[in-house]
Amino acid sequence: MAPLSYQEAFSYSLKLLSGRQYSETALLEKLCGKGCSAEVSEEVIGKLKNLNFLNDRAFAEAVAQDLARFKPSGRRRVKSVLKKRKVSEVIASDISSKIGNEEEVERAKELARKCEVKWAALPKMRRLKRIYDLLVRRGFDFELCRQVIEEIR
Repeated sequence: MAPLSYQEAFSYSLKLLSGRQYSETALLEKLCGKGCSAEVSEEVIGKLKNLNFLNDRAFAEAVAQDLARFKPSGRRRVKSVLKKRKVSEVIASDISSKIGNEEEVERAKELARKCEVKWAALPKMRRLKRIYDLLVRRGFDFELCRQVIEEIR
């Protein structure tokens, strides 16, 4: 398989970006996996950044907003998801630290209320344990999880 030319790599990148957003690192890996040389890949990434088709900070903020909207999560999980999506450590830390304490508490309480209704048929202690475990898995601070469970109790 011949390495991709600049035009082929650019077209491939646009095709990928038309489907969903990518971080710079993830797109670079896709290009290298397709047989694109490092020089051409860097040139394509630079061009996409100049055209504002590729922006790690905007991508990270969109991922964090989606998590908040569709799967309420704490700071730790937001940071973990961003790192998994190949966003730099600096940007992931910055975006996750922007989540305010009140916002995180409200997310945890909202999730706990939904689960309490969903698991209402379970014995109280089992229901509280499930809610606590879910909150921890979703990346909420252990102390915050304990506070939410105490409020429910």
